[in-house]
Amino acid sequence: MKRSQRRYLREVVLDTSYILPILGIEVNGVSYEILKEITERFTIYYPAILLVELIGILLKEVKRKQLREIPREAIKGFNIVIYSGLINIVLPIGDDLELVYELMKCGWRDIFDATLYATALRLNAKALTLDRTFKNFLKEHGFRHEILITHEELLNQVA
Repeated sequence: MKRSQRRYLREVVLDTSYILPILGIEVNGVSYEILKEITERFTIYYPAILLVELIGILLKEVKRKQLREIPREAIKGFNIVIYSGLINIVLPIGDDLELVYELMKCGWRDIFDATLYATALRLNAKALTLDRTFKNFLKEHGFRHEILITHEELLNQVA
């Protein structure tokens, strides 16, 4: 296996669905244990722009549950994401914005999915997501859809 291929299998950009369990928010099919295994075995990246999505989901969940305040577990989890060093927060560059816009011109509406993809492509990494619709969209429009994988696919590739 070439060195660049080994790197490709060891660096992963996470979609927000994989970050939510750190904040105590349940996601079907994604557990804190799975995330722990991934962070122990791979270099993890999270696009800074997706922090907006993460905060939005957190606040929506707090409001849905009619909580008086954000749970301490969620605040602690948020700080782990930002400050622990386990997850590398990646700032966007101009090329990312151009690719996001290209995807939007093709009809994709979710800026966060598009940012995940652009970041993974730039870093030559896999993008961990549960979003099959986005993967199919990329395939239908001739983009490199194979970089989008689930945690099961990731763990099976390096088992």
